[in-house]
Amino acid sequence: MAIAVALFAALSAFVIVATDESDASTAGTMNIYVYDGTGWSDYTDRSGYNALQGLQNTGLSITADTSYILQLENSWGTYTEINSSYGTVTAIGSVTNTTSSVWNVIIYDEIAEEWTIGSDALGFITPFEDGAIPSANIVLYYGADATTVPSAVTSYMSTKTLASLVSITNDTMYTYSFYIQASVTGYTPTVAEDTEVSYFTSDGSISTKVLTASDITSGITIVGYGSNAYAALKDALGDNVSGNDSAGAYNGWLYTLFDLGTVSSGSNYIYWAQYTGSGGYLNYNLGAYSALENVPSDGSATNQFNESSFRIIYTSY
Repeated sequence: MAIAVALFAALSAFVIVATDESDASTAGTMNIYVYDGTGWSDYTDRSGYNALQGLQNTGLSITADTSYILQLENSWGTYTEINSSYGTVTAIGSVTNTTSSVWNVIIYDEIAEEWTIGSDALGFITPFEDGAIPSANIVLYYGADATTVPSAVTSYMSTKTLASLVSITNDTMYTYSFYIQASVTGYTPTVAEDTEVSYFTSDGSISTKVLTASDITSGITIVGYGSNAYAALKDALGDNVSGNDSAGAYNGWLYTLFDLGTVSSGSNYIYWAQYTGSGGYLNYNLGAYSALENVPSDGSATNQFNESSFRIIYTSY
């Protein structure tokens, strides 16, 4: 997993027009509201894993940074990383960013029950209640670069019926399995008191139990629910997980699991190695992976993010 800072990255922009498509293993709907400097247009119930997909499914012609994976270079060589500007809009139709006017992103914060300035990177705004930037109502507002929500937005939106965030249920489409094991000699996992987990028994059924350190050292497959793998791991283990909760390329970077983190040991490092259930090493952080088929991808065979089964092993390298 690349952790070095890139020397330079050239971000590309593409003009795209998308149609609304869905199937049984995709999820997410949101309302998109567009003010082009002269008038409003409403696009309700647009499907998408994120706000970029929702905007694409309005049928509008948009110019945006749609590169999900970047090829970067540093003094150690080349590597790939998720693009932190993924979904940044520079034009909708013929209305383009200028030095005086830009496409502002404004989102509804359902917890605070207020409109707020959102991330320009629409690809990291999701309509799920467990998302890093959760919102099911997104305004694209063309005007001066805003640091506060324009009164025209709150006035217009006060007349609208807002969409609700998608609730995560114990449904198959939100289900993940995690085989977790920490058996490195001299490093004992610390399990938060009264941690109850759902786990797979030897016959393949799901049961519940209070988790113990010995479960972790011998290895156990637990179950969590979420819109992405990191959210599901936190759902399964609660306070036993410490990681990067910020939206973007590093969402789901594990700091510690059961109070065990990355440490040096002689010429080796001991860390939580992460794999798919079939054994493939994860090139990106857990927040990038989802059981939903409409999770973003660059379309290549090597950068697929539709995963629901993982192995997380505390190991020496």
